[in-house]
Amino acid sequence: MILLDGQVVSYAVCHENVIDLMMIDQASHRQGLGTALLEHAEAIFFQRYGELMLESFEGNENANAFYRRNGWLELGKRFDGTSGVNKILFRKSA
Repeated sequence: MILLDGQVVSYAVCHENVIDLMMIDQASHRQGLGTALLEHAEAIFFQRYGELMLESFEGNENANAFYRRNGWLELGKRFDGTSGVNKILFRKSA
């Protein structure tokens, strides 16, 4: 979680070696907070796991480009019946 002026502007939800969710307040985009949050999560979880995983909506090109720029590799796509859209599975090794 990242606080600015006492307000939560970003957070990540992780379960074991999976980053389930990363959110950055829209007003705080393009300030390096996503990179800082992702690097922090990676540093913590690479102490326990040799490989991390995450999924992203296929249509979220900004997020997908962000993960690729930060060294995450695309493993493939899968249809998510709950949301009704394709998701991209990403992996990053320590």
